[in-house]
Amino acid sequence: MRMITGYRWGITWLRTDNALTDAQRFYLVSQATEMYIIDESKRDVLIDSGEDSLEGRITTKGEWGVIGSLTGQQFDAEVDLSIGGRARLQFLVNEQTGKARQSHEYEN
Repeated sequence: MRMITGYRWGITWLRTDNALTDAQRFYLVSQATEMYIIDESKRDVLIDSGEDSLEGRITTKGEWGVIGSLTGQQFDAEVDLSIGGRARLQFLVNEQTGKARQSHEYEN
């Protein structure tokens, strides 16, 4: 179980493939946001649940990215879907707390 203490807030934007379900999108956005909070550069992702199943990896180089007029730390993902095919996604995580990379606790 992961536990993150303290108050931090921000916005995560997602550019995605339309083949993803809402549950898959929510899962991937939460994974990218958690990666930002704990300063993780890559993470394997897996949903093993029928039609929402997917498997892949989210990565970041820690670089600032832009989607239209939106900005944030860029995360990229490529996942294989249970319905067949592969989806490529891009996330931007923009912390609004005022002090980026505040200390945090993390338990695995």
